[in-house]
Amino acid sequence: MANLNRIIKFRAWSKKKKKMFRVDMLNLKLKTAVSLDTKTYPPDWSWKWKDLELMQFTGLLDRHGKEIYEGDILEEVEKCPYCKQSKKGNIKQVYWCEAGKKKDGVFGGFFGVLDKNGNSYTISNLADDFKVIGNIYENKSLLEDSK
Repeated sequence: MANLNRIIKFRAWSKKKKKMFRVDMLNLKLKTAVSLDTKTYPPDWSWKWKDLELMQFTGLLDRHGKEIYEGDILEEVEKCPYCKQSKKGNIKQVYWCEAGKKKDGVFGGFFGVLDKNGNSYTISNLADDFKVIGNIYENKSLLEDSK
């Protein structure tokens, strides 16, 4: 049976402001994202989707309890017993992997990690083996340094 209690939430990278922000609402009709973070932005501040990179919460927490989102950069802190290229200290990127396509679009997928050699696997049972060390927008050099 599907987990109907899964938390669906997003964050976004503003391409114009070069800043990450929490997304509190998505307006599907207007194609905008709204943040209610009044400490950083005016109330009900919104951005057009074309100016953003939206990232979904995976529903997973890293070893230290930090939320893992698409676009996060993770460091392996424990060797994964199921992964052939696993090694403590490896740097990996979180991404959405499409599992299959139908004529009219994607019908499934999973959150996975991708290492510098192009190896990928799901992280759903392995989140405790990783810690979030950054993301691909604010810390891209972490990926380049690991090559």
